[in-house]
Amino acid sequence: IDKDDIEIILDICNDIIELGYNSNKYDERGLIGFELHPEFCDNGIFWIYYSHRECQGDPIHINPVNPSDPLSYQQCWDNKDQYDHINTLEEWKYCKEGKTKFRRTLLRIKQPFYNNNGFNNITFSPESKTLIIATGDGGSDYDPFNLSQNDNSIYGKLISLDPSRVKKCNDEIYGITTISELYEQHGSCVYILAKGLRNPGNLIHESCGENKYIKYLVNNG
Repeated sequence: IDKDDIEIILDICNDIIELGYNSNKYDERGLIGFELHPEFCDNGIFWIYYSHRECQGDPIHINPVNPSDPLSYQQCWDNKDQYDHINTLEEWKYCKEGKTKFRRTLLRIKQPFYNNNGFNNITFSPESKTLIIATGDGGSDYDPFNLSQNDNSIYGKLISLDPSRVKKCNDEIYGITTISELYEQHGSCVYILAKGLRNPGNLIHESCGENKYIKYLVNNG
């Protein structure tokens, strides 16, 4: 590819949370997902999912988890105002005159820990014509709050969201932690497809014939 053929349509370097979680500079936050609308060439719409700079919180302190002791990963996240960061799903529009415009925020999720945000974890379903979002279990070792298996927790879930039906304004999309809050914001625009995910990534659809697709959700360990 010739450098003259490359065009930057969006730069969010100043909007992403400052990375480098510990002395080893290891981090699982940042730009987590990117997806073009199937009709991007005509409508210019795309979505990004990332850890927002203005939402850095305070680390949560938990008791050590022992895999052989089920009670040790039944701890409670009592103070939902204490969290590590917030992941944000945004919709943008690339215009033919070369400008990229922010359209709206679709989802904001509080993350209790820095890790297990998922990666490459949003895709547009050619079947349902909705965005599919795979959320991680919230992080830390062994899911200490058991969020992934909690039916009302937004963590560790496979979510279908119809952006064409979202009516909420940006100032109404606050950071959430539960499915109840998700339905409060988007109502029938959302549907929970699955639960129990750990750190999902590479969420794609592969065509195998007319109107038939194979779904992939890999690296769920």
